[in-house]
Amino acid sequence: MSLFTPEPGLIIWMLISFFIVVFILGRFIWPSLLNSVAKRAEFIDQGVENAKQAARKLEDAETQEKSILEKAHSEQIRMMNETESLKERLLEEARQEATREKNKLMEQTQQALAQAKKDAVDDIRKEIVALSIQLSEKILREDLSNKEAQEKLIDKMLQELQISN
Repeated sequence: MSLFTPEPGLIIWMLISFFIVVFILGRFIWPSLLNSVAKRAEFIDQGVENAKQAARKLEDAETQEKSILEKAHSEQIRMMNETESLKERLLEEARQEATREKNKLMEQTQQALAQAKKDAVDDIRKEIVALSIQLSEKILREDLSNKEAQEKLIDKMLQELQISN
């Protein structure tokens, strides 16, 4: 069991070795190790800061996206309203133009009908005059000495006119 019981000289040499190792580690290894840990901590802090900046930029981009979408939506609504008002205005102009055309056509038709009526009346008058002249000629050719002969002649002429028409 002598392996498990330490001797005093061995303990001293172990302590000296331990302090030498601690001194070498403290002098050469610990500074570079602490420096690496500090760099790593700084890298992690910078990563966290970069992530925060990225989150802020993402938030700003989302806000900007919402703003752009709202502007586009309002622009779309404005354009639809303009289109609707333009449609209404064009329809109203077309209605007014159609009404003007209808009134113009009705006026032209009324004028044409009035002219046709006037022409028909003139033609009838001319025909009446011509028939009156023919009737007068026939009456003058006949002997109009008595009233009874005149009435027979007038009846005969009227029948001839009715038959010819």
